[in-house]
Amino acid sequence: MSFTIVRTTLPSLLLAFVPACVDPDGALASAESDAIARQGDALDPASLTEELLVGGCELCPVTPRHVAGDPGDAFSCWCTAEATAAGTIWGTDLYTDDSSLCRAGVHAGAIGPDGGIVTVTFAPGLGQYVGSLRHGVQSQAWGGWSRSISLAADTSCCVDNSDCADLVSPGPSPKPYDDIPYYCHKPEGACAGGGTCRPRPDACTQEYDPVLGCDGQEYGNACEVAAAGVSLMAGGGV
Repeated sequence: MSFTIVRTTLPSLLLAFVPACVDPDGALASAESDAIARQGDALDPASLTEELLVGGCELCPVTPRHVAGDPGDAFSCWCTAEATAAGTIWGTDLYTDDSSLCRAGVHAGAIGPDGGIVTVTFAPGLGQYVGSLRHGVQSQAWGGWSRSISLAADTSCCVDNSDCADLVSPGPSPKPYDDIPYYCHKPEGACAGGGTCRPRPDACTQEYDPVLGCDGQEYGNACEVAAAGVSLMAGGGV
């Protein structure tokens, strides 16, 4: 089965949960009802639709339950601080795929409560999920589930240059962010959004085609603004 592209537009990722389906004793009505068994404490996706990150680093769905993918497939997305505080999760290290994605990221130690970028990897379902308290987040135990996820920190997506620091090879002494060879490149004019970590140019031509950087400074050309670790606010002819 081929992997369906995960990094699509935000509305296709932020699908609503379906109603719970349990019997009076709290047990699942049937094996077929597993996929619609829990609603959890879902974060309202409508509150996130105005903050789409670009460059393949979009806001995370509330859960990845409806994101297509086979075991081993992965995608990266960005968790807001609001998203880390909401929802229920089931499991430890491996979580059910209807768990609150960003809250699971905190539990797994991939991000902190302020949010950040996570890589979500799909894994086979388990017969039993163990609950635990980690990083101030309590996960719940659960029985069998059809698909699992694991979460890890991701440095290819970024919000600012500090998010690209881990891409620097260790040197004899720490380097300030202004000296790192990677920077957070954002599409032109998207200074307040997100982007992807890219290497800064080693050298630039002397061609004069002035541009305005996201720092409000004017540079001789687009290469020079990138070499300074700054994204482009406006193109040539500034």
